Amino acid sequence: PMPVPVNRPLAVGAAAAAVLIAAELGLFRYVYDDDFFLQNVAAVNRPLTAQEAAKVDRIYAETMRESWPSTDRLVLLGRSLQHMDRRAELAEVTKVLGPRDRHNLDLQLALAFAYDQRGQYDLADAEYRKLLAAVDAGSLPESRREELTAGAARCAVHAGRADLASERYRQLIARYPDSPVYRNEFAGVLLNAGRLGEAEALYEGAAPNRDGRVLLVMI
Repeated sequence: PMPVPVNRPLAVGAAAAAVLIAAELGLFRYVYDDDFFLQNVAAVNRPLTAQEAAKVDRIYAETMRESWPSTDRLVLLGRSLQHMDRRAELAEVTKVLGPRDRHNLDLQLALAFAYDQRGQYDLADAEYRKLLAAVDAGSLPESRREELTAGAARCAVHAGRADLASERYRQLIARYPDSPVYRNEFAGVLLNAGRLGEAEALYEGAAPNRDGRVLLVMI
């Protein structure tokens, strides 16, 4: 039988396109190799090997040197650092990522926590105040007030602002009297400050849990 004629220009074009697509896929994989790696790191249920940890360190250093790292890269890097319990580096990533999405409450809360972790207490306090004001205004749900006030109270303790910490812990105890956590935390703060009478007074009319009873013994 006679061979079927082939449109040679079309065949050449198809072959060239196939080569180009393969090359582009290879380039895509090369360019996004670090992102694929970070995605896998965040998903594994085991400690990282030394080689994997070193690669995360390299990606972190390169990313943080960029003038405007991509949001996707920061999110993936943050998840990987969280998986590794690398809080200092996670705080730095969150500080870059947080201002990009002011409508993401969890991200804004993480930003306030990041500032607190890094000792930037004025910035942390400003973020907590901003979020609490949004709760007061009704633009954030009332259900988030407790964790925001608790974060703000702990930030005040870390900053050594005793009066502000006292004000916020008293708000927490008044709003959530059945939660022993805040009463115990505040008692510990007062105990460390030598204000024993005030610490003891916190438990008047309250039934302390085990940690509270330990604190009372120390008082």
